[in-house]
Amino acid sequence: MTRTVGTSIISAPCCGSLYRTTRYSSINYSAWEHWTDGYSDSMLAPSDEGLSLCQCGQYFLHWQCEPLSHISKDSPKEEQREEIPYVPTVGDRDLQAFIDSDCQNKLMSEIGRRRYWRHLNHDFRKHYRDCRDKGQPALIRFNPSEAQLTNMQALLELLQEQPEPNLLELAELHHELGNQAQALACLDQVGPHGQKLAQAMRKCFDEGLSGPFRFRPDLCPEPVLPPSVLAQIEAWKLRNRPWHVKALERVKTGATALRARLGT
Repeated sequence: MTRTVGTSIISAPCCGSLYRTTRYSSINYSAWEHWTDGYSDSMLAPSDEGLSLCQCGQYFLHWQCEPLSHISKDSPKEEQREEIPYVPTVGDRDLQAFIDSDCQNKLMSEIGRRRYWRHLNHDFRKHYRDCRDKGQPALIRFNPSEAQLTNMQALLELLQEQPEPNLLELAELHHELGNQAQALACLDQVGPHGQKLAQAMRKCFDEGLSGPFRFRPDLCPEPVLPPSVLAQIEAWKLRNRPWHVKALERVKTGATALRARLGT
């Protein structure tokens, strides 16, 4: 399940404005639907990828901000921090404005264009579901707009600059851009971790299915958590480790100090 353990106070890197962010002890990645462009419908985990818009008008990634303090969910201090607003993440409807801002930060551009890619595919998802529900999969047609093609090409170029890009993501982008040979070449390089989904994608490509498609949850590769979420989970585990583990650590620390004093 997705569990929260309080909030963190961060300072925006642009102007120093203070914001609150949610701290997680565990995250559930279950969703109603999973799609090959990375979109998950009704997922129980945060999906904004940290893209935020400060009150001063500058964009930033809130998970890159070093927390100034942590406040437990049950702490009285939590009530005292209510005057600090939650970090204003960029919604789907505001992604066009982010793209138009011509952000020069490559990581933020990658995140914004990936989310915009999935957002622009939503109309196709409706068409896909309608055809599937009517038992007419042969009528499914993916006709990307100029805006979609431009965004996908820009995202593809950003991802190809990475030393170890997500090959499944590259394959899907090539597929939606009509570059089937490149898409299959990417699938050929997928490691054991993503082989189940790669095989399903190859089968759909061979059948001539255009656009993203839904797939079963058991084909999902394990999600990669943002560094800030991983840090929160590890810190929570450290604070809540069993008493006997803490006691053993104290004994080991004392033994090490004693050996140092004795010179052994």
